[in-house]
Amino acid sequence: MLRRLTAAVAVALIFTACQVRRAPAPVSVALLKVGPPTRLTDRAALSPVAWAPDGQALAYSDAQGLWVVSLAGRERKVIAVGVATQVDWSRPTGLLAYIDRGDIMVVRSDGTKRQRISLPVSQGRPAFATRLVWAPGSDRMAVAVRESGGTDRNAVWLVSADAAFRRRVFEAPPGQTVAALEWFPDSLYLFIGLAPEGAAGV
Repeated sequence: MLRRLTAAVAVALIFTACQVRRAPAPVSVALLKVGPPTRLTDRAALSPVAWAPDGQALAYSDAQGLWVVSLAGRERKVIAVGVATQVDWSRPTGLLAYIDRGDIMVVRSDGTKRQRISLPVSQGRPAFATRLVWAPGSDRMAVAVRESGGTDRNAVWLVSADAAFRRRVFEAPPGQTVAALEWFPDSLYLFIGLAPEGAAGV
């Protein structure tokens, strides 16, 4: 009798602990409306835009600096830059990272505590960063770089926001460059697109 009671309790616990429920999406696709495009800024961006973690603003760079613009069109200059070609906004830390003439820079969205993230020097010459993207669920970013050895090599590094962690995780085959770099949503995998040097296809 005791065994049957114990088994019944165990089965009841299993069924109560493992339940699959269906629920409607937070926002239905039926609520989406197609409206006219709205120009947020008249500035010519040099970098792709990066969404703020709360989805209420965008960051981008132009010839004058790094900018944040709200969806209402209010602009704020974060910091002056040289030629920033890549910008990304970290969801967990709220930090902005950008590439300025091959250097990796990290700054708060209010323009304070700018820091340069350096990678190991190869044959006396620093690596030249070309792309970067923050991991969705951590303080680390993936950075595509061109390393200057006897011949230029393209590689991908993982780097933490404070530069305490740096690890080379990928080297492109000879003659190939890293043309696309993106994280999977779980932050466990990287998507790396390769292209021949000077070619448009990935």
